[in-house]
Amino acid sequence: MPVARSSSATTAFEIPQASLTHQLLYPYRADSESVHSQFDLSLWNRRVIAYGVERQKIFVLGFALSQNATSHRIHLEARSNAQQELLVS
Repeated sequence: MPVARSSSATTAFEIPQASLTHQLLYPYRADSESVHSQFDLSLWNRRVIAYGVERQKIFVLGFALSQNATSHRIHLEARSNAQQELLVS
């Protein structure tokens, strides 16, 4: 499968657009780009301050865990608020 060679990420399609896989994954692209942007912004000088691959992996996993924990907490609070509104009305 040929991959377009370019400096632009928008021209390199590793998953063919007509495929079912692309149709299932593409809607989540903006979410993943947002998370990558947040990750970059959390780094000092856009670099992971960790020596060695294993420590860098731990740093990235810690970031992912903190993002998931925050999202989970927000989801639980929103659900709780919605349930309380139903009980009040």
